[in-house]
Amino acid sequence: MLSNLLKIAVAIWTVTFMLAMQSCATTIIQPTTMITLSPHVAPALDNSTLFVETPQCAEKTILPTVTDLQPSQALPGSEITIIGKGGYIQDSCGGFNESARTFKLYLDNESVGDLLCYVNHCEVKIELADTIASGLHYLSTQKDICDFEFQVVPK
Repeated sequence: MLSNLLKIAVAIWTVTFMLAMQSCATTIIQPTTMITLSPHVAPALDNSTLFVETPQCAEKTILPTVTDLQPSQALPGSEITIIGKGGYIQDSCGGFNESARTFKLYLDNESVGDLLCYVNHCEVKIELADTIASGLHYLSTQKDICDFEFQVVPK
């Protein structure tokens, strides 16, 4: 009886072993063939499978706009801080590039320096000329456009 149980156990073990080896061997193992082990070789990778094609996204520069000036009423020859928002790149795929950029700043259509923008915040300090006339003046990052209006008061 013990020899019959041993024969059954060996038969079950042999079938289980062959099934397990069949999934790892490079050739299908038949119960009547001799079992040989082959090293598992990974399939060669085609270079085209290593790269995912990125869609082309059209980029658009969102120009900064001046939103604030400190102090709100400036004096001739005084330093003012100009604050704005924007100044980043947005692409048609929904991406944003908010790295540092500079944009020309115009006071009454005359270039007065560069507005520095970083992560949707723009700021620069400039000194107004002693000869600037009192009254309304205009700031912008584009010529012939008025982003922001401010008052210069007489000394």
